[in-house]
Amino acid sequence: GGGGGGGDGGGGPVDALDAVARCAGTVSPPCAVLVSGDFNSLREELVHGNGDPFFATSSVAAVRPRLKRPAAGSETRPPPEPPIASMTAEGSLKLLCAAADGGMLMEVSRVEGPIQCTRAGASMVIDFILAGTVGASSVIECAPVSKSIVPPQAVAAAADGSDGIRFAVSTWGSDHLPVVAEVPL
Repeated sequence: GGGGGGGDGGGGPVDALDAVARCAGTVSPPCAVLVSGDFNSLREELVHGNGDPFFATSSVAAVRPRLKRPAAGSETRPPPEPPIASMTAEGSLKLLCAAADGGMLMEVSRVEGPIQCTRAGASMVIDFILAGTVGASSVIECAPVSKSIVPPQAVAAAADGSDGIRFAVSTWGSDHLPVVAEVPL
């Protein structure tokens, strides 16, 4: 994975997101901010980097097929400093964004299930929808609801290490599974 960077004024993606949110906050009325896409990183990688702390998490150890550690002597990424993300007790991603109300965007696409997968060929999630508000305080409520449009048996088939990619591409036209959230405003 890659992901991360920024947060320190160095021009990384978190800084770009913060700049967009600041611009949105200069207009009226208040607005909801939605960020979505292929982050090319597990949630844990955005929090812990890709070294030992990353591999020590139970959710990373649960990915099948198992993720390979970098080759001995290879450079690993430490946890981003300053931090760019954290996780809730339930395992949802919180992406720091100083301009957003509450200072963060919350993952709203996380769904429960015995197998979680948005990237075919492994039981991993790297595609996210994050939401928050700018300038809303109590004026608007952004209350997204995670929705699963992929049946559990299709998630399991897509996560299969030997045939998941073929299954996903033939089903959805991509090796990424659809990720959705309902966002009532």
